[in-house]
Amino acid sequence: MLVGLFLLILGVKFLKVTFVITAIFASLTLMLFLLGLFNITQQYAVWIFLAIGLILGVVLAYFIIGLTRLVVAILGGYLGYVLGLVLYQSIFIYVNSNPKVVYWIVIFVCIILCALAALWATKHMLIISTCFIGGYAVVRGASFYIGHFPDEKIVMDLIANEEWEQLKGVRI
Repeated sequence: MLVGLFLLILGVKFLKVTFVITAIFASLTLMLFLLGLFNITQQYAVWIFLAIGLILGVVLAYFIIGLTRLVVAILGGYLGYVLGLVLYQSIFIYVNSNPKVVYWIVIFVCIILCALAALWATKHMLIISTCFIGGYAVVRGASFYIGHFPDEKIVMDLIANEEWEQLKGVRI
């Protein structure tokens, strides 16, 4: 979502700048999470963690820029995952013959097709994938607070237990 926001603001021409900003922000966020997880309150330790996070972000950005096509393929694959979830929940949920296999086939086919499409049309798929991923993240995050929206694991448990009638009432 953060990459999509930066691409919206900066545009595709600033893709490398976007990767650097996102990598630094992500690594600093990870370091702040680790500070809270280990309950570290000494001021010098906070500054050390932030410095490590900044250095880690720059190194991560260097590798991401070098592997831009791989990152775009991964984003396309993740778009395929989100698209597969939407397709399964809207169309393929009504298939009663071995729905677990149908679920995984839909997910894998969408991941492969979108990853290949991302390699073919890099700029367009980068923008589209970050928009869809960000939209999915916002809706998924809101569903935790709103309630009554099960996650994908619950849907898969319903399929595993063959609770078809309860499954037909579930929407994500």
